Amino acid sequence: MSNYVPLKTHFGSGLAERLAQLITPLYPQFPAESFISSISKQTEALELKARVAMFSRQLRSSLPADYREALAILLQVLPLCAQVRGESCE
Repeated sequence: MSNYVPLKTHFGSGLAERLAQLITPLYPQFPAESFISSISKQTEALELKARVAMFSRQLRSSLPADYREALAILLQVLPLCAQVRGESCE
């Protein structure tokens, strides 16, 4: 019997902590503690789409307002995610 793990469980406080850990060195103004706290408080009761939307909103409000600058930070995080666990940021 397989161990079913809902995809939504990957979008919670653990991911928020890992993202904050990876983003902060690239963007020292990143409000890591409030980002993690906000995600942790709100995700438990949410389903997958709502969790993904929450991450999107929280990243949008935590990263620079300039889209290109925010995107540049996120693009730098992607390869780091692969190094953390060998394949992805989850």
